[in-house]
Amino acid sequence: AERLARIAATTDLEGVARAYYAMTHDVDPTRCVRFLRHILRAEQRGAILARRIPTGGTVLDLGCGTGATTLALAARGDDATGVDIASRWLVAARRRLHDAGVDARLIAADAEALPFPDASFDHVVADSLIEHLDDPEQGLREAFRVLRPGGTLLLWSPNRLSPIPDPHVRLWGVG
Repeated sequence: AERLARIAATTDLEGVARAYYAMTHDVDPTRCVRFLRHILRAEQRGAILARRIPTGGTVLDLGCGTGATTLALAARGDDATGVDIASRWLVAARRRLHDAGVDARLIAADAEALPFPDASFDHVVADSLIEHLDDPEQGLREAFRVLRPGGTLLLWSPNRLSPIPDPHVRLWGVG
């Protein structure tokens, strides 16, 4: 993340993403191309998710990754906070927000042990997070703990049992 942050100071989001995959040797070139395309097109997905959350109030984007949903929420005027356990993605998220001229809080934290008081947020959104948690039930407990009564919790996750190939490994039947 520190190396990426130095690079991020002199390039755009695409440059940050390309630099990340250039220094990540465990991702084959074909997957790098797909992952880069996913990062660069993520704002459309973020906007789709944001439309499912009522406007106004405080919103927590759990597992915000490169910040596409955080950007969509903050750009429409919500008080948005993005959280991700991976500092490298927060570097990319900060670059995405900067490139768009939008500001939001970005915090490195574990979704299973959130650093917020109870009932801190009006809305919580988690895009493709649950399947990455060591303890999904604990992650959901934390999401509900920081959610205000009557708030919105939006979970969006790939269907690993779908008859189409898994979106991460492109294999059928790995769910």
